Amino acid sequence: MFDIARQRGTVREQLRIADLMSLTPKGKRVLEIGARDCYLSRKLTALYPEVVALDLTKPEIDAPGITAVQGDVTGLRFADNAFDTVFCTEVLEHVPPEKLQQACNELAYALQRNLRDGGIRGGVTFCDANDEPLTVRGEWSRMLHVAGFVPVPQGMRLYC
Repeated sequence: MFDIARQRGTVREQLRIADLMSLTPKGKRVLEIGARDCYLSRKLTALYPEVVALDLTKPEIDAPGITAVQGDVTGLRFADNAFDTVFCTEVLEHVPPEKLQQACNELAYALQRNLRDGGIRGGVTFCDANDEPLTVRGEWSRMLHVAGFVPVPQGMRLYC
């Protein structure tokens, strides 16, 4: 059985998380999609005074600067210009295949409508079970391309 606490304690995972945080710019408000137990939400509070932590089941957290909400990557509904950054990691691999295009389209929609001027327009990176970066190909690549993402060395980025 997968032990997330053990995995998060590995050197490789700590380096991966440090890399993710180094790529994330500072801002006022961030939406984290797929927050689960808010592990990364807590880390994001070092970069943002307000973190909105979204997951299928409302995350249970009582921490300064973190607001937990229930939601789904296939139906993101927030006010226009609500965030400086939309942070989505370790999510798309859990979306059922029949909903993946909808999730990709919704991410693109959220990035276009929900980000404040000058906000990061989004990035998606993929790793396998051993946290080795994957070359994005096949069906995921096609669905992300249809949604408006283009390949970059670190994964996929949407340009709005």
